[in-house]
Amino acid sequence: MRRIDAALLFSLLLTVFVTVPAGAAEPPSSEAKPPTVSAQALLFEAGGGLNACSGEFCNEGGPSWGVDLTALYRMHLNFAVGFNVHYGRFAPDKIDTMYDYVINFEARGILPLGSRLELFGAAAFGYATTYADGVFDEEDGKHLIFRATGVTAGVVAGFSARVTERLHVGVVGRFWMPNWSDTCFYEADGGQCTEPEALEFEFEMMPWYAGLFVRYELPY
Repeated sequence: MRRIDAALLFSLLLTVFVTVPAGAAEPPSSEAKPPTVSAQALLFEAGGGLNACSGEFCNEGGPSWGVDLTALYRMHLNFAVGFNVHYGRFAPDKIDTMYDYVINFEARGILPLGSRLELFGAAAFGYATTYADGVFDEEDGKHLIFRATGVTAGVVAGFSARVTERLHVGVVGRFWMPNWSDTCFYEADGGQCTEPEALEFEFEMMPWYAGLFVRYELPY
């Protein structure tokens, strides 16, 4: 009788060990899962870098610093739209102060390279303004304030790297081609506005910017 009970107990124990899943005895994997790329998200970027320009008028000012803010809606894994605001300073040689700012609508194409790296390029359309104040004519010594405005088209290129689930760092370059439509000189006794073609000097100015940014990604 005892032999029958012992055989029955051995059979039950063997059944338990055989039916327990093999994975249950393995320790959980310590490898972290790679972050997932959100196909739809709100992207907020802020950064700073080098601000400069090309063209004849840029002889009045050398490169200096700029700040860049962008908000985008990523509606697809490879496409996002939004707005960009840029403010940039120059380091003028002859005049006192020179700066510009641009407000853009941006349509961005995105190429993910795995789950952590992305390349992107964009077309931008907006409105640009540049200011300069100082002594423009050394002969009469008059202190003037100069302002020019106009619509602009631009191109954007850069890449980013994911450092946490929602945080990225990256590099971006921007180049604008403004169509200046209005230029104004202001003096103490008033101002005078005219078209760029009517100026006594060549007003050719195309701003550009290169800098670093931090991006926060909020899944939508």
